[in-house]
Amino acid sequence: MINLFKKYLLVLLIFVFSEKVNAQTITLTCNVKSHFKLYKNENWQKNDFIGKNASYLEKSGNGPNQKLVTLEVDSSDSDASGFEPIWKNGKRVGFITSGGYGHRVQKSLAMGLINTDLAESGQEIDVHIVGKEKKAKIIPVSPYDPKGELMRA
Repeated sequence: MINLFKKYLLVLLIFVFSEKVNAQTITLTCNVKSHFKLYKNENWQKNDFIGKNASYLEKSGNGPNQKLVTLEVDSSDSDASGFEPIWKNGKRVGFITSGGYGHRVQKSLAMGLINTDLAESGQEIDVHIVGKEKKAKIIPVSPYDPKGELMRA
């Protein structure tokens, strides 16, 4: 039970301090639906709680328009910092929420909100960083240790 509590606390702290979950984002947007149990059964038999209606819409397939993704940016001279646009075929499809250089993986990385229909690993997109267009692709959430094996070693 304590390990489970620590897991949820860690997830909560990561998202609170990184400002990925706020009044504009909900659990499916941030791909953390597995960390929240919002109902007891399929009929949503639970006392009311703030966000219940939005959570029900998510579950029924009418969820968010955008999802949070991790991006690998093809850049050697600058890194994303936040609020840069994300483009696909000349159309703006999202924006970067934060970014920086991943020293462990030797790559420029960013987090961004992107239209749900494009939020698939391997999807190639364009981003503007310091006014220059750069190529980027969506990658799995953790480029360094995706299975969490190193922290359990």
